[in-house]
Amino acid sequence: MTNSNKHTCVLYDGSRGKFLHTYPRETITTKRRPLNAPFRGAPDYMCNPYYWWFECLRRNAGYEKYCRTGKPKKYTELYEHWGNIHEEDDFLDWWDRHKSIFVEPPQRNIEVTDVAINDENTITLVVPLELDKTFLISRFKRRLTTYKTKKYSQQSRAKYPLHTKAIIGSIAKHLMVYDKHKEQPKLSLWRLADECELFVNDVVKPTPRVVFSKKGTTVEQYAEKVVRRRKTSLVERHLTIAKQYIENTGNGEFPKRERK
Repeated sequence: MTNSNKHTCVLYDGSRGKFLHTYPRETITTKRRPLNAPFRGAPDYMCNPYYWWFECLRRNAGYEKYCRTGKPKKYTELYEHWGNIHEEDDFLDWWDRHKSIFVEPPQRNIEVTDVAINDENTITLVVPLELDKTFLISRFKRRLTTYKTKKYSQQSRAKYPLHTKAIIGSIAKHLMVYDKHKEQPKLSLWRLADECELFVNDVVKPTPRVVFSKKGTTVEQYAEKVVRRRKTSLVERHLTIAKQYIENTGNGEFPKRERK
């Protein structure tokens, strides 16, 4: 994702910086593209991945313990950058004091150097100055194409880059189900789906073989059991993903989860 990409944002608050994704307090203009809201009526400050990273870390039990006790020490570096987020009453206030951890480093310029530099973000070329300028440019473009791949153009150099693209609508739903389950741990998962108003396909078409193999079970009862299983499975999926997101924020990674 290059700096000219539509997701690139430039700060105009005195400390110029660039983000690769939509961020809180974007400059509001009549030409600003609509923000992707995680749910209907969501305020602007929730319409970005950084807010949901903050919220997931707030639910990380290990980090919460460190904020209270200073242990375990594995969270020391994370705390230096994020601070005690459990003492924050206003996300935007926290953002103004900590946004630098998400800012991309200043863009580098081409320069003449006597030292060869070769790393994942830099290559050194030998340029024979006696060659024709047009010829050099054509060869430079050809050589650059080998390295300037999509992988490099999308690479973030921020202290805390997003692990992958964040679908904030999905993340918000995962956390909603997670929070509801924490509030009502004894509530059955299929009922939790109803509490969270999760959509589940309730169309069930049992075959005669299935229906008649269940003695004493009506078609309606069978269909109800199937729908309940679907609801339970859906809630389990939301909880699993939410827990993985929350756990990985303790490692400074978001949104990260296991892929099946």
